[in-house]
Amino acid sequence: MKIILVLSVFCLCFLSQNKSCFAQSPAKIQSAKDSTLIENLDYHLSKTEFTYYYGKDDTAKAIINMFYRKRGMAGIDFALIPFLSSFLGSGLVLVGAVEALGEMAGAAATFIAAGLGVYAIGTVIVPVYFIVQRCIYTRQKLIYTLVGRERRKGIPVDILEALRDSDFR
Repeated sequence: MKIILVLSVFCLCFLSQNKSCFAQSPAKIQSAKDSTLIENLDYHLSKTEFTYYYGKDDTAKAIINMFYRKRGMAGIDFALIPFLSSFLGSGLVLVGAVEALGEMAGAAATFIAAGLGVYAIGTVIVPVYFIVQRCIYTRQKLIYTLVGRERRKGIPVDILEALRDSDFR
Protein backbone atom coordinates (compact mmCIF):
# COMPACT_ATOMS: atom_id res chain seq x y z
CA MET A 1 0.00 0.00 0.00
CA LYS A 2 2.85 2.37 0.82
CA ILE A 3 4.52 1.57 -2.48
CA ILE A 4 1.35 2.46 -4.42
CA LEU A 5 1.05 5.74 -2.48
CA VAL A 6 4.69 6.64 -3.16
CA LEU A 7 4.36 5.75 -6.83
CA SER A 8 1.16 7.79 -7.20
CA VAL A 9 2.75 10.83 -5.57
CA PHE A 10 5.80 10.42 -7.79
CA CYS A 11 3.63 10.10 -10.92
CA LEU A 12 1.57 13.15 -9.97
CA CYS A 13 4.71 15.14 -9.38
CA PHE A 14 6.44 13.87 -12.52
CA LEU A 15 3.52 14.13 -14.95
CA SER A 16 1.84 17.34 -13.80
CA GLN A 17 2.48 20.23 -16.17
CA ASN A 18 5.31 18.36 -17.93
CA LYS A 19 7.78 19.21 -15.18
CA SER A 20 9.89 16.73 -13.29
CA CYS A 21 10.47 16.57 -9.56
CA PHE A 22 14.19 16.65 -10.18
CA ALA A 23 16.31 19.77 -10.41
CA GLN A 24 15.47 21.86 -13.44
CA SER A 25 18.07 23.07 -15.87
CA PRO A 26 19.70 26.38 -14.94
CA ALA A 27 18.91 27.82 -18.38
CA LYS A 28 15.19 27.63 -17.67
CA ILE A 29 15.18 29.17 -14.21
CA GLN A 30 15.92 32.85 -13.77
CA SER A 31 16.26 33.68 -10.12
CA ALA A 32 17.03 37.19 -9.02
CA LYS A 33 14.32 39.61 -7.97
CA ASP A 34 11.46 37.58 -9.44
CA SER A 35 11.40 33.86 -10.10
CA THR A 36 8.91 34.08 -12.99
CA LEU A 37 10.29 32.67 -16.22
CA ILE A 38 10.88 35.36 -18.80
CA GLU A 39 8.99 33.27 -21.36
CA ASN A 40 5.87 33.48 -19.20
CA LEU A 41 5.86 37.28 -18.93
CA ASP A 42 3.39 39.22 -21.06
CA TYR A 43 5.25 41.26 -23.66
CA HIS A 44 2.15 42.55 -25.48
CA LEU A 45 2.36 45.90 -23.72
CA SER A 46 2.21 49.46 -24.95
CA LYS A 47 5.02 51.93 -24.43
CA THR A 48 3.29 53.46 -21.40
CA GLU A 49 2.73 50.04 -19.86
CA PHE A 50 6.37 49.08 -20.37
CA THR A 51 7.39 52.37 -18.77
CA TYR A 52 5.00 51.81 -15.86
CA TYR A 53 6.03 48.21 -15.14
CA TYR A 54 9.70 48.21 -16.09
CA GLY A 55 10.79 51.87 -16.22
CA LYS A 56 12.36 51.88 -12.77
CA ASP A 57 15.22 54.22 -13.65
CA ASP A 58 16.54 56.40 -16.46
CA THR A 59 18.38 53.59 -18.23
CA ALA A 60 15.31 51.35 -18.41
CA LYS A 61 13.22 54.26 -19.71
CA ALA A 62 15.91 55.04 -22.30
CA ILE A 63 15.92 51.42 -23.49
CA ILE A 64 12.12 51.49 -23.83
CA ASN A 65 12.28 54.80 -25.72
CA MET A 66 14.99 53.43 -28.03
CA PHE A 67 13.02 50.28 -28.85
CA TYR A 68 9.88 52.24 -29.69
CA ARG A 69 11.88 54.82 -31.66
CA LYS A 70 13.46 52.04 -33.71
CA ARG A 71 10.13 50.24 -34.19
CA GLY A 72 8.51 53.39 -35.58
CA MET A 73 4.82 54.14 -35.75
CA ALA A 74 2.84 51.61 -37.79
CA GLY A 75 0.22 54.05 -39.07
CA ILE A 76 2.83 56.40 -40.45
CA ASP A 77 5.27 53.76 -41.67
CA PHE A 78 2.82 51.45 -43.41
CA ALA A 79 -0.05 53.72 -44.42
CA LEU A 80 0.83 57.42 -44.60
CA ILE A 81 4.30 57.23 -46.18
CA PRO A 82 3.26 54.78 -48.94
CA PHE A 83 0.11 56.79 -49.68
CA LEU A 84 1.95 60.11 -49.90
CA SER A 85 4.80 58.67 -51.94
CA SER A 86 2.44 57.00 -54.40
CA PHE A 87 0.50 60.27 -54.68
CA LEU A 88 3.69 62.31 -55.21
CA GLY A 89 5.21 59.72 -57.56
CA SER A 90 2.03 59.60 -59.66
CA GLY A 91 2.03 63.39 -59.81
CA LEU A 92 5.62 63.49 -61.02
CA VAL A 93 4.92 60.83 -63.67
CA LEU A 94 1.85 62.81 -64.79
CA VAL A 95 3.91 66.01 -65.07
CA GLY A 96 6.50 64.04 -67.05
CA ALA A 97 3.80 62.71 -69.37
CA VAL A 98 2.47 66.22 -69.96
CA GLU A 99 6.00 67.47 -70.64
CA ALA A 100 6.56 64.58 -73.07
CA LEU A 101 3.62 65.84 -75.13
CA GLY A 102 5.37 69.21 -75.38
CA GLU A 103 8.84 70.01 -76.58
CA MET A 104 10.79 69.14 -73.39
CA ALA A 105 11.50 65.42 -73.74
CA GLY A 106 14.59 65.56 -71.47
CA ALA A 107 12.62 67.13 -68.65
CA ALA A 108 9.84 64.61 -69.20
CA ALA A 109 12.21 61.69 -68.76
CA THR A 110 13.59 63.30 -65.61
CA PHE A 111 10.12 63.77 -64.12
CA ILE A 112 9.07 60.21 -64.99
CA ALA A 113 12.28 58.73 -63.54
CA ALA A 114 11.92 60.83 -60.38
CA GLY A 115 8.27 59.84 -60.03
CA LEU A 116 9.05 56.14 -60.37
CA GLY A 117 11.92 56.50 -57.88
CA VAL A 118 9.73 58.23 -55.30
CA TYR A 119 7.04 55.63 -55.83
CA ALA A 120 9.46 52.72 -55.41
CA ILE A 121 11.16 54.16 -52.36
CA GLY A 122 7.94 55.08 -50.57
CA THR A 123 5.87 52.02 -51.34
CA VAL A 124 8.51 49.27 -51.25
CA ILE A 125 11.80 50.24 -49.62
CA VAL A 126 10.50 52.23 -46.62
CA PRO A 127 7.90 49.63 -45.54
CA VAL A 128 10.42 46.80 -45.96
CA TYR A 129 12.92 48.76 -43.85
CA PHE A 130 10.39 49.21 -41.06
CA ILE A 131 9.33 45.55 -41.25
CA VAL A 132 12.97 44.58 -40.70
CA GLN A 133 13.26 47.09 -37.84
CA ARG A 134 10.14 45.65 -36.20
CA CYS A 135 11.57 42.14 -36.55
CA ILE A 136 14.85 43.18 -34.92
CA TYR A 137 13.43 45.36 -32.12
CA THR A 138 10.56 43.18 -30.94
CA ARG A 139 8.65 43.66 -27.71
CA GLN A 140 9.79 40.21 -26.65
CA LYS A 141 13.43 41.25 -27.04
CA LEU A 142 12.62 44.40 -25.06
CA ILE A 143 11.20 42.44 -22.15
CA TYR A 144 14.17 40.03 -22.24
CA THR A 145 16.52 43.03 -22.09
CA LEU A 146 14.67 44.80 -19.27
CA VAL A 147 14.13 41.72 -17.13
CA GLY A 148 17.66 40.48 -17.78
CA ARG A 149 18.96 43.88 -16.67
CA GLU A 150 16.85 43.72 -13.51
CA ARG A 151 18.22 40.25 -12.82
CA ARG A 152 21.81 41.45 -13.20
CA LYS A 153 22.42 39.84 -16.62
CA GLY A 154 23.59 43.12 -18.18
CA ILE A 155 22.54 44.96 -21.31
CA PRO A 156 23.58 43.59 -24.73
CA VAL A 157 26.24 45.64 -26.51
CA ASP A 158 24.14 46.19 -29.66
CA ILE A 159 21.41 47.79 -27.58
CA LEU A 160 23.89 50.00 -25.74
CA GLU A 161 25.33 51.15 -29.07
CA ALA A 162 21.86 52.01 -30.41
CA LEU A 163 21.03 54.32 -27.50
CA ARG A 164 21.08 58.06 -28.19
CA ASP A 165 21.07 61.05 -25.88
CA SER A 166 17.49 61.82 -26.94
CA ASP A 167 16.35 58.46 -25.52
CA PHE A 168 17.24 59.64 -22.02
CA ARG A 169 14.77 62.54 -22.15
